[in-house]
Amino acid sequence: MGGVDNRKWIDLFKKKKKNKNGSIWSIFMHADGEDWFLMVLGTIGAIGEGFTFPLILYISSRMINNIGSSSSMEPNTFIHNINKNALAWLYLACASFVICFLEGYCWTRTSGRQASRMRCKYLKAVLRQEVSYFDLQVTSTSEIITSVSNDTLIIQDVLSEKIREEYNQADTIAEQTISSIRTVYSFVGENKSMNAFSNALQGTVNLGLKQGLAKGLAIGSNGFVFAIWSFMCYYGSRLVMYHGAKGGTVFAVGATIALGGL
Repeated sequence: MGGVDNRKWIDLFKKKKKNKNGSIWSIFMHADGEDWFLMVLGTIGAIGEGFTFPLILYISSRMINNIGSSSSMEPNTFIHNINKNALAWLYLACASFVICFLEGYCWTRTSGRQASRMRCKYLKAVLRQEVSYFDLQVTSTSEIITSVSNDTLIIQDVLSEKIREEYNQADTIAEQTISSIRTVYSFVGENKSMNAFSNALQGTVNLGLKQGLAKGLAIGSNGFVFAIWSFMCYYGSRLVMYHGAKGGTVFAVGATIALGGL
């Protein structure tokens, strides 16, 4: 009867676990006022960093147009335009430094604070559980330690990578085998442990094949970028020669189209 009751509890726990889907806001449930302030600053920095590349293309196109029309300008006007563009580059570099620092520092700082706070609450919640929790829902003590460290690092990185989940089971098997190496050796369980470890790594092999295919397609698709650049050189030169378009504008538009999809 005890085995049947345990199986019922395990099935009920699995059903509840499947039905619970946390929202994206639950990631920030451990954030306080300072964390929200840091996240707002980091978001502003990220948005500002996204504007730097269009501004670089704009200043570059304006400088190319000034250099291209230098033959019809007076020397003083040409030097004034070049100095103005150089000053714009300086302002853009200073602003880019500030917003990139805000993005990197604020998000790194708040992720560390929230992960530390969550790690403490996670450990307190685990220690408050009854003995039946460790019998039904946790297969080994090492999984508790692994989950406390790995899960909080996933939240800190704000990215749940499937590679860590695939390696988690293999890491647990290796850790249990090494910690109980005398018992494994006395019962001649080396081959069994090796087979279990190999089977646990089978998921990473399939994941590596999928990643290889995705990376191959991504790298191979760069050929479209060269095709776009060749078309831009051909059609852009015709626009400049026969339709009076400015070279800097053609370059900026072509670079935006070619690099926008990377």
